[in-house]
Amino acid sequence: MAIPAGVLAVPKGDQSRREGGTVRTSQNHVERIALGMVLTLSLLMYFFPLVIVHGPDGDRLGDGPHVRDTLTELRFGLAMVASAASAQDHGSSGSYPKESLTLALPSDFPWSLKNAMVASYLILIALGCGVIALVDFVFLKKFSQQFSLAGCFCGVAAIILLMRMSSDLQSWTAKLVGSGYISSPNDPLPAARLLLANSFHVEAGPALYILTTGLFLVPFLSYTRATPRIHSIIRSEPRIQVTQPVRVRPLRPGYSEQDCMTVNVTSNGLLIESTSNRWYIGMEVFLTRNTPSGEPAGAEEHACVVRVERLEGQNPRFAVRLLKD
Repeated sequence: MAIPAGVLAVPKGDQSRREGGTVRTSQNHVERIALGMVLTLSLLMYFFPLVIVHGPDGDRLGDGPHVRDTLTELRFGLAMVASAASAQDHGSSGSYPKESLTLALPSDFPWSLKNAMVASYLILIALGCGVIALVDFVFLKKFSQQFSLAGCFCGVAAIILLMRMSSDLQSWTAKLVGSGYISSPNDPLPAARLLLANSFHVEAGPALYILTTGLFLVPFLSYTRATPRIHSIIRSEPRIQVTQPVRVRPLRPGYSEQDCMTVNVTSNGLLIESTSNRWYIGMEVFLTRNTPSGEPAGAEEHACVVRVERLEGQNPRFAVRLLKD
C-alpha cells in the first residue's frame, strides 16, 4: 500500500536515518513529543503503587519511596511466622520461650521470599534507567533507547520475581497446613499462625506494569517509527493522484540527479517513483518539476525524504516533504 507524501514536518538536518546500519535518535517533532511523554509518564509511576502486599493489618501499597520498606515488612512478618513454626516443631507443647523466636528464616524457606529485597532493587534500577533515558533523550540524543530497554528488562524481572514470590508463598502456606505441628487440638497457636500465614499475599502493582510497558514502548516506537506512520494515517492533507515528471538532485555530494515520476502530490509534499534504491529517510534533495524537453522547468524546491517504500515487483518509491528555507 502506498504511503502518502507530505505527511510529516521533518526539520532541516533531520537525523532520523539509517546509515551503515546505525539508527540515530529521531529529530522528528511529533515523534520526539510522543517519546518524551511516554518516558515522563513512566517515571511518574514512582509515586504510585509498584508493589502491593496484603497482610493481616490490611494492604500495604509500596510506591517508589516505600517499595523497600513494604517488602522488608513482608519478610519480617514471614520470618515471625516461620520462627514460631520452627519453635513449635521443636517443642512438645504449645508454649515456648520468647528467646526461641528468632527472625532468621529457615534454610528450606523459598529463595524468592528469602530474597524479597531483590525485587525492590530491580524496580529501583528500572526507575534509574528511565531517568537516565529521559536525560539522554533531552540532551545527548544517543542512548535513550538502550537505557529504556535495560529498564524494561529490570521491570520484567521484578514482575516475574513477584509472581514467583506469590506462588512460593502459597506453596509454603500449603506446607504449613500439611505439617504435623498444627494437629494438636489443645494448642490454639498453630491455627492462629496458619491464619497469619494465609493473610500474606504479594503482587506487582499497576504502576510497575505501566512503568515496564512505557520503557518498552520507547525503543519500540523509536526503531519502528510507528508514531510518524500513525500521524501519516490521520493527517488531513488531501492527496491528488497525478503523474508528473520531476528531477531530483540530492544535496549530498557524490549522488547524481535523477529523473523520476510523481505518484501523488499534496500541498506540502510528493510521493515519487524511482528506479534507484539510494534514498533514505532524512536525505535532503532539490526538486525541479515539469522537466521534459520542450516544457518549461519549474523553480527548484528544497525537500527532505520522510518515507521510503521498497515494494516487491515494483520500483522503489520515496515521499518528500517540501521545506521552506
